[in-house]
Amino acid sequence: IDTMGISFAIKSALENSLNDLQLDPEKVEVLLDGGLKAPDKFKNQKTIIKGDEKEIVIALASICAKVIRDRVMIEFSNKYEFNFLCPLFIIKNLISGKYFSL
Repeated sequence: IDTMGISFAIKSALENSLNDLQLDPEKVEVLLDGGLKAPDKFKNQKTIIKGDEKEIVIALASICAKVIRDRVMIEFSNKYEFNFLCPLFIIKNLISGKYFSL
């Protein structure tokens, strides 16, 4: 992200993810949220603005991605010291009661 930018990182992640799934580009339908675009070899693709509001599969993928992101961030917070203003630090420590409680 720092050297190539967020757009390049998102495009690379999307392409790598689709390639890792080893799907036949001719037989799969790719639904994307927002302004995303799959590689051109995926002919049957559709970008849907506010796709998570219109397509249940996009909404489910969004929820799964957020749950995985939160789990990774909690693991990072166990390995690295976080700033007291970091939302995950606050949530984690509210749950544990270590630094403050409700």
